[in-house]
Amino acid sequence: MEAMYRCFQGSKRLNPAAELPLIVIDSRKDENGAASEHYIFTGLEKPSLLASGITIERGKMEAEDFKVLISIEDIVASQLQSACGALEATLFEGQKPLHDLIYWEGTPFTFSAVEDQIVLRYFLRDKYRHDFAKMFEATKWNTLGALKTKFELCSKLVVKNT
Repeated sequence: MEAMYRCFQGSKRLNPAAELPLIVIDSRKDENGAASEHYIFTGLEKPSLLASGITIERGKMEAEDFKVLISIEDIVASQLQSACGALEATLFEGQKPLHDLIYWEGTPFTFSAVEDQIVLRYFLRDKYRHDFAKMFEATKWNTLGALKTKFELCSKLVVKNT
């Protein structure tokens, strides 16, 4: 069984009072198939969290062919593309002026891989704690276990704005 999670940070804020958008992807693959979930922390009031996932069954394909055809990295890349599309569609449908500003003016809106320490900064802002709790509750696997442990440690911190 292969499993991994990756985090990606957006290059533009959707809300001036929030962090940059964040995508967390949780993927796994074995000889019978694969599955992946993505969670998008938008920084917007509504929707603040978007989530979706896919499953891939190898069906009648030989296990060795499936192993060679699709890698865990391919699944993560596909899920990132899906998450980016979901975010753009959500903005297009619900906040067209913001969509036009983000996607059509100035520099391209991209997502870059980030380490856990960057992700933990989101958790230090109370605004995101509820959404992260929903993500950890919703995920079907323990791939995010290491990240969840770090968040549980951070939850013991008392953060005060001064």
